[in-house]
Amino acid sequence: MKKIEMNFLDNKYENQELSFPPFVLRGILPNGLNYFIMEHKKPEDRVLAWLVVPVGSIHEKDTENGIAHFIEHMGFKRTKNFPPGELAGYFQPIGVDIGAGINGITDIDRTVYKIEVPSEKEEYLVNALTLLCDFASFMVFLPEEVEKEKDVILEELRLDSDLSGRIYKAHRHIRFKGSVYEDREILGSEETVRKIRDEDLKNFYSYWYRPDIMALIVVGNCNSCDVEKKIKNIFGSIPSCGKEKPDLHVPFKPHDLYEGIFTDQELKESYVSIYYLRDQSPVRNKGDFRRRLCEELIFEMINMRLYQESYINIHTPLIHGGGCIYRKIKSYNEVRFIGSAREGREMEAFEILLGYIEGIHQNGFNDVEKDETVRQFLEGLRKATERKETRESQDYAVFIMEAFMKEGIFISPDDCYNFACEILPHLKDEELHRSIDYLLQPVNMSVVITCPPDYACNIKEDDILNTLHRVIAKGAIDYKFKELNYSYDYTSIKSGEVLSGKEYRDIKELNFDNGLTVLLKTTDFERGKVYVSYVSKGGKLLESALSPGMFEVAKSAWAEGGTEDLNQIEIERLLRLKSISFNTTGNIVYGLRGHCSEGYLKDLCQWLWQYMKRPGYREEAIAYGIRSAQEHIRQMEQSQEGLIEETENIILLPDNPLSVKASEEKVSTYTDSEDLKKFQILSSVPSNSQLTLVGSFNMEEAIILSSKYFGSLPAGENPFIPSRYFKTEFPSGNTKRIIYKGRENRCLGRIIFPGCMKGENDEIPLDLLAKILSIRYWNDIREKKGLAYSINVENYSPAFIKGYGKFKISFGTDPEKIDYVRDCIMADIDDIKQNGLKPGELHVAKKILLSFYKECSANNSYWLGELYGSALFKLNPEKIFNYKEEILNVKNEDIQSVASRYVDSKNNIFLIAFPEI
Repeated sequence: MKKIEMNFLDNKYENQELSFPPFVLRGILPNGLNYFIMEHKKPEDRVLAWLVVPVGSIHEKDTENGIAHFIEHMGFKRTKNFPPGELAGYFQPIGVDIGAGINGITDIDRTVYKIEVPSEKEEYLVNALTLLCDFASFMVFLPEEVEKEKDVILEELRLDSDLSGRIYKAHRHIRFKGSVYEDREILGSEETVRKIRDEDLKNFYSYWYRPDIMALIVVGNCNSCDVEKKIKNIFGSIPSCGKEKPDLHVPFKPHDLYEGIFTDQELKESYVSIYYLRDQSPVRNKGDFRRRLCEELIFEMINMRLYQESYINIHTPLIHGGGCIYRKIKSYNEVRFIGSAREGREMEAFEILLGYIEGIHQNGFNDVEKDETVRQFLEGLRKATERKETRESQDYAVFIMEAFMKEGIFISPDDCYNFACEILPHLKDEELHRSIDYLLQPVNMSVVITCPPDYACNIKEDDILNTLHRVIAKGAIDYKFKELNYSYDYTSIKSGEVLSGKEYRDIKELNFDNGLTVLLKTTDFERGKVYVSYVSKGGKLLESALSPGMFEVAKSAWAEGGTEDLNQIEIERLLRLKSISFNTTGNIVYGLRGHCSEGYLKDLCQWLWQYMKRPGYREEAIAYGIRSAQEHIRQMEQSQEGLIEETENIILLPDNPLSVKASEEKVSTYTDSEDLKKFQILSSVPSNSQLTLVGSFNMEEAIILSSKYFGSLPAGENPFIPSRYFKTEFPSGNTKRIIYKGRENRCLGRIIFPGCMKGENDEIPLDLLAKILSIRYWNDIREKKGLAYSINVENYSPAFIKGYGKFKISFGTDPEKIDYVRDCIMADIDDIKQNGLKPGELHVAKKILLSFYKECSANNSYWLGELYGSALFKLNPEKIFNYKEEILNVKNEDIQSVASRYVDSKNNIFLIAFPEI
């Protein structure tokens, strides 16, 4: 097998070394620990700190499989400075939730410990760093606690044992045949987990957890120099490791082609997957950066080709397809192409997917395709520079972590854009061709066909090999890419008039003469970005009893149908040149939702107008919608989660279009464009609609644009929607449903209690009760009893359907223990009803909820969501501003009261998904 290498014609950039941006303070402690500190104020008043340990399941011995993940769990049990209960006892009262604010993640080649704390007190960050220092070197492994934690890990294994897990494992066995990557399960197996002892953990921990291979990353609202002093003081206590550093690089096994076929009794969909393993390619100099640019451009081009295949070709066996380079693992990159295929036509789909890969490999691209892709890519980088200050801190932490893991450089958004502007205009076609050849040579390649048993029996591994050779020899798809020029004359549009207006604090409401209500809120959360939605009452509620599933086809056909002049592919090309994105949205409330940079608001409004007034509903878009709807039906049917969701809707929304289940056969009959168009036409009349703009825009300009492109729409008549669709009643007494799905010893449970409507006085107390119970269940059912890996408690307060409030508790457990877990769940609820809250419980829940609200309310998407449909259903936007006050005003007796009135052991729905065998 030949060795493949990537070489460029011009090597002048190879000697131009790159460095971290000056706003990242870097250093190495005497014990070898690397640290990176970056000041950043998104979210405000928060600091995140991550400890990156470049050790994961790939570094385990065969007898140790699962031990890296086990150690991550034990860090949250006991450390030098945080005995049992102290970790949660300190951090939860300051608003840091276990799971969301403090967490650990184990992967193939790393273990990452994360914590995010308020920046208001120096003490908080000191304790966060102390905890991470304990994770790094001062964990305590007591035999009794190790044995107890096994139950939790085994429940996590049980929850992970489903069809998607089996598919992942099967693909890994084929792609990494004969190498250590083939058999390394991150969680381990039941056998290996049960055998692990405290001494095994201590030995692995003492060998691999050493400061000279670790990194500490701190990003947030902090002073870098002050943080550096704290790091030196706290992490300097970790002793140096005198032993030679272990080799963290674990190579893959070189090969020509691995092929395989995977099937499963539960599988209802078919997939085609093509993988190419390549050496890791860290970015250290401008030459490396130029290679990365080439790779990104190549995948921009090939994904647009695959999108066009799945969209334009109505009868294609390749339903969807796409490719990327997965660069996360330290020791290799993986080029991945995945496509969903029509059942029974998997080999045809493979031939087409491979044909597009070999098409660009053998035939390259033309100047129009390259130039347009370069312009689109540069626009994306320019847009990133606008968002650099409003991007989330965790994004920068990820960039820094990946640079550390690969021994590369984190490049700032400004430098990325400037370097690209410097390099791309001079990038030669031959350099792109060399990059394509490096990435797509059929070396270190794997092909996996995944399909149901009825179709797998007709495919042989030799078929894969023969198809590969045939396509490479003569079957590559030659793709044509033509220049696109388009303009439309909007001058004849007559603007509407504003009849009235009012304000709710900083939200302006306008009412146009065609009946449209417009809400506008300016923000500086995401500099230079605007979010827009035009939504109407109706959507799926307009679906007749004789046409279940038609709305889903209509929704996709509208989104993918383009306009009268251009198809969706052509429009996508134009939108990407201007950083504009939009799509259909909603269910009960139906319409268009999108975003753009501030300078392109006019363009976005024009395109939304086109989709409202001149939609395409092309034949290929309808076919695309049918395929997508059928795919969704299959996905719901092949999982316990999907079937539980369907059963819940049927019980809570009887005789409502929202709960009607469609069949693949019925969906395939919805081909009439006029029938599909009715959902949009009937819903979107202005008097039945709401336009919302949130973000960085000029108010006067936004009103002018709203008036012209939306105030000009004809008034029309509101659609008839039966009033019974907007209300429901929770079934009285106890309702129990059992679902049988799956063959693993895995059981899901969901208990549903009646809830209240959004905006009623009980909404916030129920939200707080959900958080209090979540914390109790973590401590009582997970940590003390080991009965479940996670128990999710959620208060769902809908705005649009009266009586549809739900208080839900969802969990997974051993099928034989489902009733016992339910009893434990109800015991904590009964305790609150009878005895009230424990000291401090409400304070902790309030701090966590306030922290969550503060972070959410600094995002445009949050405000768009809160305002979404509010005018249609006469909701008062003023209430949005009162959440903080309402949270603070809740008393212990309020929680006890809502628990007694809503969470009743004699009035609930209990859904259980058992395995079939």
